[in-house]
Amino acid sequence: MFGWIGRLFRSQEKEYDTFLPPFTVDAIAPQEVNEVIDWGLQALGIPDIWKKTQGEGVKVAVLDTGIATSHPDLKSAIVASKDFTKDGVEDKQGHGTHCAGIVAARHNDVGVIGVAPKADLMIGKVLNNYGSGRFEWIIDGMKWAVDEGADIISMSLGASQGSDALEQAVKDVIAAGKILIVAAGNSGEGSDTIKYPGHYEDVICVGSIDSSLERSDFSSTGPNIVIMAPGEGVFSCYPPDKFARLSGTSMATPFVAGVAALILSKHRKSGGKTPCSTQHEMLEHLTKVAIDMEDDGRDHRTGWGIINPKKSMDEKHAKASQYRK
Repeated sequence: MFGWIGRLFRSQEKEYDTFLPPFTVDAIAPQEVNEVIDWGLQALGIPDIWKKTQGEGVKVAVLDTGIATSHPDLKSAIVASKDFTKDGVEDKQGHGTHCAGIVAARHNDVGVIGVAPKADLMIGKVLNNYGSGRFEWIIDGMKWAVDEGADIISMSLGASQGSDALEQAVKDVIAAGKILIVAAGNSGEGSDTIKYPGHYEDVICVGSIDSSLERSDFSSTGPNIVIMAPGEGVFSCYPPDKFARLSGTSMATPFVAGVAALILSKHRKSGGKTPCSTQHEMLEHLTKVAIDMEDDGRDHRTGWGIINPKKSMDEKHAKASQYRK
């Protein structure tokens, strides 16, 4: 890698509660790049799923650093946006645009294709142009996403400590029937290196794998890890109209959000109640079909294993019961 580490501006820590996990920008490509189906989508069979659904009818809220609103792969996907930082919704940092592209970059013969290329994007800017945020911004963003009808909320951010208000906001999102997917963090291995809100009960806490389908060295570990997804050298959108490869659990999180959008869309098409329409149902479903990585069953390094999109589409696995702790 020849990238630079995403800057956290630690001098501002007294003013802000939450920061981007330290991520790597590996390379930046121009707008004219030919359309790419990235390695993670290929490895986990996402293109085969597009014959059944591309995420249409599902709204995914990405709460991050905003978005490049005129990006050719994203502008038609945005159905709602709001800035909570007073910096404006336009993404000056790059992280939010990249995460949004992983979810829903359009299939339009340029750049890259997202996991769910027909899903709708709701963009809440809860981290400022330096990648820093306050709990109140994040909480307000979560409330906005719920009120505006998001089905899934994806948050690739982290704090060293939580707060009662943030924990209550997580509970409120889940109680509202929304699916909440969060990054574990990039603090590497330890007894518990997961950042908040990944620490909270019942969130879908995501770790990262590399192109060999092994756990990324930077991926945080701990008892709350649920699922692993592609997060290393991930190709996606970048401001203002470019593309880049980034690495971090930040990238793995929107991949899971995209898969969740495919699951919701597919099962809604089948009619009746969606069997994965709540947080606990989605947790049960994803963990039931996960590809085990290390210890048999759940472990603190890799959770239940690698997300299994193709098996997630199988109707016989969609009847959820109680989430496996």
